[in-house]
Amino acid sequence: MLKNNCKGTTLVEMLVVIAIMGITAPIIYTIFIGGLNDFARGCNFIDQQHDIQDVIRQVRHDVQDAKTVEVWTTGEVAAKGEKKLSSVSFTMNLPEETEKKREWKFEDDSLQLRTINAGVPGEFIKAVDDVDISKSYFEYYEDGDVKQLILHIMPKQNDRILNKAGNVQEEIITEYSVRYKTIEVH
Repeated sequence: MLKNNCKGTTLVEMLVVIAIMGITAPIIYTIFIGGLNDFARGCNFIDQQHDIQDVIRQVRHDVQDAKTVEVWTTGEVAAKGEKKLSSVSFTMNLPEETEKKREWKFEDDSLQLRTINAGVPGEFIKAVDDVDISKSYFEYYEDGDVKQLILHIMPKQNDRILNKAGNVQEEIITEYSVRYKTIEVH
């Protein structure tokens, strides 16, 4: 006699599996996309902070090496009540070298730098991109013996992040002492 072997799945079992997958798939998808956004936000934040820290270091070296600091005012009032600066130039006069200048300015949503060797200016290059230039500026502050150059950088809102709350909107302020430098205000 033949035995009837009816092993397999029924239509009801298949429908239950499809229903469970239909319920869990959107949940898994949401968790996955959220993780990708968190990762992108973290990477963007780290890249931006690295670029800003690099610029802060470069400006610090320029201040240390400079003999003369030239500042150009905009007429707008800055945080400490002094005038905002449109650009800052550092002149380095080494004994056996030609005069070298490094000029910093905020323009086109970035902090830009150019080098001027022996009076020949180079082109401005972007040192930090995605900067809110309406809230980013240099400031020169002088009170008695205290002379400071203050750098204010406000990172721009990043549109590549789906969750806008992930943007870091904190102003980064760095102060440099220029007490023993020759200051020329234009």
